[in-house]
Amino acid sequence: MCATPCPREDVKTAFIFSCLTSLRLSDIRALCPKHIKKSPDSKSEYIEIEQQKTEENVSIPRLAEAKNYLKVVEYVIQRWMPAAGIDKHITFHLARHNKFCSLLKISGLPLN
Repeated sequence: MCATPCPREDVKTAFIFSCLTSLRLSDIRALCPKHIKKSPDSKSEYIEIEQQKTEENVSIPRLAEAKNYLKVVEYVIQRWMPAAGIDKHITFHLARHNKFCSLLKISGLPLN
């Protein structure tokens, strides 16, 4: 499956990430940097998150392999932004802040 092309690479990436972490799509959407923790020996990382559906806290070890799929998203964004004429460093996480800022601007509220 990993080696087979998919018509939507973003869907493939999210699906494989879910396979590696056992997270639901809603949990993947809620995932942010604060959920990624260092192990006590600082040699590895894990995800610690409250699942949306069950409200149960889970700890997901061995994040290294799954994290490679998050890098794919960042890689695509880094290629996409210059093609769109944007020369600033843009990350996936920035999108959530950008949406909020855009909504404020559209609503006429001050941005400061």
